[in-house]
Amino acid sequence: MIRSHTRLLPGAPLWFFATALILGLLWGALPINAQKKDLQPAAPLITYETWSDFRPQGWVLTVPLTSSVSVSDPAGLQPLTAAYRLSLNGGGTWSDWSTTRLTVTGAVSTTQFLTVTGLSLPDSATDNLLQFQIVNSLAVTLTSQAYTVTVDTAPPTSIVTSPVHNQIYRTVSSIAGTAGDATSGVITVSVSIQDTTTGLYWNGTAWGASEAWPDASGTNNWTLSGNLPSWANGRTYVVRSRARDAAGHLETPGAGVSFVIDSLAPPPPIGLAAQPSGWSNSATFTVTWTAPADASGIVAAYYKLDAVPTAPTDGTRTCTSSPASRPQATVSISYMFGWKTAWATWIIISALPSRSMWIAPRPARLATSSAYPTAGRIRTPSPRPGTTPQNSPAS
Repeated sequence: MIRSHTRLLPGAPLWFFATALILGLLWGALPINAQKKDLQPAAPLITYETWSDFRPQGWVLTVPLTSSVSVSDPAGLQPLTAAYRLSLNGGGTWSDWSTTRLTVTGAVSTTQFLTVTGLSLPDSATDNLLQFQIVNSLAVTLTSQAYTVTVDTAPPTSIVTSPVHNQIYRTVSSIAGTAGDATSGVITVSVSIQDTTTGLYWNGTAWGASEAWPDASGTNNWTLSGNLPSWANGRTYVVRSRARDAAGHLETPGAGVSFVIDSLAPPPPIGLAAQPSGWSNSATFTVTWTAPADASGIVAAYYKLDAVPTAPTDGTRTCTSSPASRPQATVSISYMFGWKTAWATWIIISALPSRSMWIAPRPARLATSSAYPTAGRIRTPSPRPGTTPQNSPAS
């Protein structure tokens, strides 16, 4: 039972106190649970904001950058409450909320555009996060999602690994190399081939005056092999590569590599001669010659007596020199007295890596006689009929 003690105030109407007494009795008659329900806090306000048009989209190629976003709320927005924050480690840690270089604009109070300038973010595909907030007219703080800002300011790199710079080849069946990009990744590699003799560039099907860049197969490891030119003997070629990454950067190509093609055997020795040219009582004959011109240079020659050589190095090696030179060479051959004829045969070795090239033997006929101890004769006839230059396998 609820007791109510009411003291009448001077001048208060009687009906006022009667009404208060009745309401008090009704409240006391309610269940306890109903009374507690009425004392529960109000449900949170439901907001209807929309965040949209975030910029930048895609890869950012240069910094500092500008970022913006649009926010709308039918309840209205308070522009002076806008702020942003950054994370540079994928959300692991965040900066404080900031208004530095932030501007807020909008023609109506329900839609505002937030723009922040001068953001210097590191290169990353995933780590740079940007978040915005603003308070609406109901004093509710509205927070955007965490937007990812992808940044790649560095172009990719590439190199040619085959053929090797300053080397000599019989032919080149493929061009290969590597490429890399630290952030967005390599998506294509293209190759330039120039014939330095003509100055023309290979476009994949023909030679042209403008530098062309046929695409290679592969990215980090790439190869160009299906549409190479027919290499010309004695020519020097320059190969360059350039890569493109997913952000759109195109590499500025370097000097590349150059190589020489030597696909033909060296010609016969020049000025092959034997001394003495008249009779002599000496058993020593001197044979001289000049090495011929060759695309890769002459580094050695072999001679052999009495028989045609059966292999590129069958005989005695002489005339060692540096590549691309044309040295004169002298060989002194001691031969016993008697009416005998011997053939000195010659093999010219080029500087081409991993193989030798040789010509058919060119003879020098030697003759001495014990019947004439003060005389010996040597002569150098023309090559035997039918002898032609040949290629040999690697020595």
